[in-house]
Amino acid sequence: GIQYRLNSDTCETYADRLKECKLSHANDSVIHLDGQHFLVSELFEQGGDAKTFCRGNWQSSWRVCEPESHIIGERLPETYGPMRQVFENKFSIVYGDGYLKLAIYLANLLYITGHAYTSIHDASDLSWENDLSGQNLVLIGGPTKNPFTKRVLAGNRVADFNVSIDNGIETLRVGPCLFKGNDIGFAGLLPLGSGNKRMGLVLMGLSSTGIEREKVNLGLLNAVGLGSPAIPPMVRQPFSNALPDYVVLGKETPHLGVGGFLMAGFWNSKWKYAPESSYVSLCHTHLEDSLIL
Repeated sequence: GIQYRLNSDTCETYADRLKECKLSHANDSVIHLDGQHFLVSELFEQGGDAKTFCRGNWQSSWRVCEPESHIIGERLPETYGPMRQVFENKFSIVYGDGYLKLAIYLANLLYITGHAYTSIHDASDLSWENDLSGQNLVLIGGPTKNPFTKRVLAGNRVADFNVSIDNGIETLRVGPCLFKGNDIGFAGLLPLGSGNKRMGLVLMGLSSTGIEREKVNLGLLNAVGLGSPAIPPMVRQPFSNALPDYVVLGKETPHLGVGGFLMAGFWNSKWKYAPESSYVSLCHTHLEDSLIL
């Protein structure tokens, strides 16, 4: 029979040091892979014309796996950011209760600066399962105002990010840091659905006075303001200048610009907080616990 002797150097290396080797069917063959032995006749008992071998890290053993199983939960080129990457695919704007004017403003700005055509939708008129499938989304409003944003957060795809609520007062958590106050804004990429080829740009501000009494959400205005022209009429594409995957904004942001960012950075390849690629100027790690949405 034929023998294949393979080692790690002959395999393709993927994100997080995951490895995969694909071998075609050959009768009476033995595969030697980093000291492990696989009899080809046994591998192909269940049929198929090729097998894929994977392992999760350098210490674990090789195993037969499904093709492309190594990329489940990972960010692909379509979702790797930075923030402007959300506009590289077909996208729509979905706004929460009371934010139609902000959605129109953003759509017009995208058209003026980049000739981008998009559609605007009231979140309450859409179905998560059936509408806008296959598209990226720009979500305006937090989970208390925009049911699509609430659905994205409920998916818990980003373990180091959530918004909690207690008596109408919201708390934002990014990595180890907690933020409260209606001057706190957030603009950032989050994954959509269970796949890994769609993402949303969430633009939101926190409420600190109770949703019913809130008149103007300063944090949301600051988040949308990241896409505003700095020196009209000289404008660039919104959310394209020095903006990473996510930004947390404070009351100093409007007049300090980037110097007023409370937090900014890139998620890692698994949509997790990465301290090595993040900037933090203010971080409270102990605030009153509340119910996570």
